[in-house]
Amino acid sequence: MAIDARRRQKAAEKRKKREKSVKVAKAKARAMNEGVGMEAVLARAGEFPIVECVISKGWEERGLAHILLARKLPNERLLVGGWYVDTLCLGIKDAAVLPGIEPADYESRIKPEIFHDKVEFEPCEPELALKITSGAADFADKIGFRPNKRWGESRHLFAGLEP
Repeated sequence: MAIDARRRQKAAEKRKKREKSVKVAKAKARAMNEGVGMEAVLARAGEFPIVECVISKGWEERGLAHILLARKLPNERLLVGGWYVDTLCLGIKDAAVLPGIEPADYESRIKPEIFHDKVEFEPCEPELALKITSGAADFADKIGFRPNKRWGESRHLFAGLEP
């Protein structure tokens, strides 16, 4: 009888351990799918494929650029980074990270009016977007202007890219 009780106890412990590991795996997957755990998503941003990178038309002449970079999450939603950049002086004027955006919302709501401006975009290489944003932030910092407070987290969207 004692042997049967030990076997049952071992089997129960094994089952609990297996159930716990399944729960942890499901919680991680849920966090990624629901857009929860922004830090974890941003830390893995470089793993997600880039769907689109665009910049406002005429940015070189004006010295002001709106930039959008969209990456596809495992749940088919988008992780979007947006930057409003003054390339001549102030650097990163505004920055945003938008996790878990539906592709339709991105096209109809985010892209046309990012930072409350009506903007026409043209395709842009992600490396150029990185070069513009980081260059503007560095230049502005040298002359005493700090980048927008969200620049630190938004720059994670450029993970895996070289300027």
